[in-house]
Amino acid sequence: MKTKILLLTGILLFSLACSLGSILPEEEAKPTAVPAQSEKRCGDGVCDGPENASTCAQDCAAPEQISNEQPSSQQPEPPHQEQEPPGPSSEPPETTADTLIGQVYVDVSVNRQDGEGSCPVSPWGVDHMDGGDYGCSPPMYWFGQRLHATAFQIVSIIPVSEGAWQITAEKPGGGAFQEASMWSDGQRVCEPVSMEGKPFAFSVEGGALDGQIALTLSAIPVEVANWTCDNGNTYSRETTLLRIGWGIAMTGDYNDLSLILEESDRIAPGEYQRVFSADTNPSPANRDHVEVTLEFNCMEQVAEGELRAVACPWEA
Repeated sequence: MKTKILLLTGILLFSLACSLGSILPEEEAKPTAVPAQSEKRCGDGVCDGPENASTCAQDCAAPEQISNEQPSSQQPEPPHQEQEPPGPSSEPPETTADTLIGQVYVDVSVNRQDGEGSCPVSPWGVDHMDGGDYGCSPPMYWFGQRLHATAFQIVSIIPVSEGAWQITAEKPGGGAFQEASMWSDGQRVCEPVSMEGKPFAFSVEGGALDGQIALTLSAIPVEVANWTCDNGNTYSRETTLLRIGWGIAMTGDYNDLSLILEESDRIAPGEYQRVFSADTNPSPANRDHVEVTLEFNCMEQVAEGELRAVACPWEA
């Protein structure tokens, strides 16, 4: 699109320069009238002395006739009309990548086995990406957990150069927990009484080059567990256990939610899917099982609120 705009601007500037060039030289070349010299006779081009309109009409023409006569070459030119930019109908309609829409869908689940084990290693010893470390006196009892969340984001697919597209958020995305639960063997000093997951922001940025789709996801889902203890005390605790498992399953690094989709991930024209899984949280055996499914689809809008799956532009 930028190339088309620059090309159109160049054509308009060139047309304007040519138009000015055809007008200005003509203005500069207008001859300056030189007054005729009187020879004191009829026919010398000067009406003086005894000459008048009746005795020497050729020198003494009526002033009205002289003032109203204009050489045909000096007739005023019509105003110059600049070239109008081509309208939408001047080119055949085409489906371009800058009108294409994409959607990213993610499904994440973490299932933790309850039971006694060893003290946690990082990052589970913190269990929150923003901190919140707690002590451990072995053997440690691990509460069972089941966490499940989904996230969705609409993106724009914009061409930036030959064979390259930018993928950027079209509108704010979001995620929500489908399940958040915790349990124990019922013999703990403090027991979980409820657990919920907060709605969370979700965004996607990336690009496509040579058929590969690079995506970076951003999300920090937070769980909140409410506890009650034998002494009557109650408290709440926030964790980001789903987010930690999500990152480890995708990249091995709980801080990193990035990936590259390949041709092998394409399951249909315009549809890509990648499944990640990991058994992690050694304590001492891996206690957490994580599964992540990511789907990327190219779409086009056919009516208000109606989308249709299409092949991605780099598949052509």
